[in-house]
Amino acid sequence: MNALPRILLIALFLPFAFGCANVADRMARGVERGAERAVDREASRQADQAVTNVMRSAENAIVCVVTDQECIDNARRNGEAVEVRDQNGNVIERYPAPGSDVNVNSDFQAGTRTLYYENYENDPIGNFPSSMEFVEGNWEIAEWQGRRLLRNTGPRGSALRIVLPEDLPENFTIETEIYFPSGNQRFLLFTQPPGANWGSVDYNYFKISGNHGSGVEATSGLGLPTSINPDVSANEGLVPFRIMVRGEYAKTYVGYNRTSNVPNAYLPRSEALHLLNPYNASEENPMYLGPIRVAAM
Repeated sequence: MNALPRILLIALFLPFAFGCANVADRMARGVERGAERAVDREASRQADQAVTNVMRSAENAIVCVVTDQECIDNARRNGEAVEVRDQNGNVIERYPAPGSDVNVNSDFQAGTRTLYYENYENDPIGNFPSSMEFVEGNWEIAEWQGRRLLRNTGPRGSALRIVLPEDLPENFTIETEIYFPSGNQRFLLFTQPPGANWGSVDYNYFKISGNHGSGVEATSGLGLPTSINPDVSANEGLVPFRIMVRGEYAKTYVGYNRTSNVPNAYLPRSEALHLLNPYNASEENPMYLGPIRVAAM
């Protein structure tokens, strides 16, 4: 065969060869894309199933990631149940819906009508919260482990007041969180602001403490009931502290443990709550208070 026919044959064959290669290449890419779509569909299915499982396990609670404080605060402000989870989906904390139990080991029921709520988001870090009344001591909004909290660094006798829009009702709840790095630290919470000498008040008040115990207390010698139980969890990190009062019946909770149960507490109602630090705190050993919610039942 001479050179010219060979050249013509090659010229005719090359488009066919390249066409076959392109078809094979397109088929390979199609298979690859199909496999990728299958993987994407499976990942999407698993993600949807994971969300469904999380929502189902929350039992009608609002599910918030621990880093989404706005989600947590909005749900609590609206009186909804909240389930706080870490990035792996593990439950870290549950806040009850009004009228529902915290869990089977606790009879706490959150109030349904919010009277006061403060999460320290409306004021700059380093300021005293504008929704509270300053009385004495060193109080400031601080950021600790990614959260805004109220920090007290003393001295002894530091106090603040929360003014409510109305007198505290007969049935009410108070919810917050506490952290006392030193076991000697404590807050006293009065439902009626005391006079100059808090040690002479003639009614019950709430004691929020580290290893000395939390609950309902009265100044010694007045013949009023006292119910205090120790719970050292507040020394180890931020834990919920809850108060529930129905008439004269008062209960307190640290975490999910009930620390007092008093059927005949004398708690006079007023339009303000008074929080007092009767012992020292410092820059090295501050005391922390989480968001505060006061609600009527």
